Amino acid sequence: MRISITSENKSFNLRFPTRLAFTRLGLSFLKKAHVDLPENFSSRDLKRLYRVIKESRKIHKDWYVVEVESSDGENVKIKL
Repeated sequence: MRISITSENKSFNLRFPTRLAFTRLGLSFLKKAHVDLPENFSSRDLKRLYRVIKESRKIHKDWYVVEVESSDGENVKIKL
């Protein structure tokens, strides 16, 4: 996963393994961050979601999950 933030005079890129977000630890962080997940959302569901995303990445190489441009010229992009 790549998170890219750019403004007129600065640029910031952060890379980390997508698999890290789809572990039990990642699931516990999501639950602690008060993300609205169904009560019965389990680590098994997380593994299924990861498989689907992994297959989609092979088909759509330049797939951005989030792409935001502000009127100030700042850009935020999250690519899986």
